[in-house]
Amino acid sequence: MELKDKTIIITGASSGIGAAAALLFAAEGANVVMAGDDPDVHAFISGLHPMKRLATPTEIAQAALFLLSDRSSFVTGSPILADGGISARLL
Repeated sequence: MELKDKTIIITGASSGIGAAAALLFAAEGANVVMAGDDPDVHAFISGLHPMKRLATPTEIAQAALFLLSDRSSFVTGSPILADGGISARLL
């Protein structure tokens, strides 16, 4: 399965098929956005990141706010990766 550079949103990732799907997609290189509260799934996904944690909502919001601000006036056509370094690890 080629999932590098793909983002997958999984609801119900705490157990059952949702958890299995999150683990499978993450192992195949996808960026997984999960909703759920199973500590084992959270720990596995966190462990895939070089920073060994997931982003907080505030960290993601700060990246978006930068792009909305005047400080990003010279940023054009460039992705801003707020991913804790996982995309660099997957290259």
